[in-house]
Amino acid sequence: KWQTFSTDGPKAHIFLDPDQELEQAAQLLDPVLAEIVEERLEAKAVTAFESAHTAYHSETKYDWLIKGIVERDTISMLYGTYGTFKSFIMVDIGMHVAAGRPYLGRNTEQGSVFFLIGEGKNGIKRRIKAWFKYMDIKPDQDFPFYYSTIPANLNDEKKMAELLEIMDRIAKVKPEMLVIDTLHKSMPGLNENSAEDMAIAINEVEKLKQRHRSSCWIVHHSGKDSSKGARGSSSIPGAMDNSYEATRPDKDGYQVILKCDKIKDGRKPEDIELEAVEITLGEDEDGDPVTSLVMTSEVFTPAQRYSRQLGLEGVAAIAYEVIFEADRQEIEYEKWRSSIGESMPDRKPDAARKAIPRAKDVLFDRDIIMGEKSVTVVQKIDLFPRCDVTVTDVVTDSDSP
Repeated sequence: KWQTFSTDGPKAHIFLDPDQELEQAAQLLDPVLAEIVEERLEAKAVTAFESAHTAYHSETKYDWLIKGIVERDTISMLYGTYGTFKSFIMVDIGMHVAAGRPYLGRNTEQGSVFFLIGEGKNGIKRRIKAWFKYMDIKPDQDFPFYYSTIPANLNDEKKMAELLEIMDRIAKVKPEMLVIDTLHKSMPGLNENSAEDMAIAINEVEKLKQRHRSSCWIVHHSGKDSSKGARGSSSIPGAMDNSYEATRPDKDGYQVILKCDKIKDGRKPEDIELEAVEITLGEDEDGDPVTSLVMTSEVFTPAQRYSRQLGLEGVAAIAYEVIFEADRQEIEYEKWRSSIGESMPDRKPDAARKAIPRAKDVLFDRDIIMGEKSVTVVQKIDLFPRCDVTVTDVVTDSDSP
């Protein structure tokens, strides 16, 4: 505050509100400055309120980031119990926004995406790589998806301001989406059961949102009684514009359901059914597969799921699936070849004839099948494979209790 200052006369003592102090000081010091301050105060008055007349004549439409799911300039929460693929879902949504691709058939607004990681730093690289592989995209260096190497700290106003400045310098295009994963890990020193503490955390999220009118997402956990919603103070869901719950109908399965339990303006979307697909990225030093998961709305047969687990693509995947559908029994080569052709209706007969032997070579070279006049699977696959790397992803990353 201005406390004392001198003009040609005696000292003036001013104890007013900040705007009054600034205006009074400017008048005493410099008429030009006084005019500038007056313009500033008038502009502030104009932007502080808008009239009903303005609302009536404004354009009436939603400002969707993902049509029907989330608008810009909102704070949303995705919550669920342990192991409901929450982080995988948010990576998938964020990558679609960064790529400008429709999400589940819904239009998206492309922009930069910032993923503020509190848990699961090791897994995020595998998840991103798996998404690119599944989508068959080779990104350039300007692909606008960024993940943090340090967690956000919603209990430190200065550090959050610095983080915003860093994000502004990095972003090549306007930041459209920010993800805080998870809320608990991003608010050290604060108690999620305290409404007062949560006000501090949510206030920092609000600043992130306001900077570019972005869509901010918080990843959070359900309470001990999942039927009562998100864990912690009731002020948390109260502060959200949108809220989605992730549940797994079968804890040993790969399906997850997203249910919208709050959307402040607009109609709640129907429940969204997603499936986690295991993608093989390579092998470790012991020859064991390195994998991660990608979320998709497609529903896969066991044969399709396992061909993806083996990293098979195109005709090789179809060729493997044909044997699998035959209960992995021995199948005559000509019948196998004919079934593969029937599974490729879009291919010209000539192209199919050339592709099938190449697919056979891939499967033979990798010791997946064997035989001459008949073929059979020799590489054993568990009915519900749980690769060590995937278990690590699910258990130790953002879905930990």
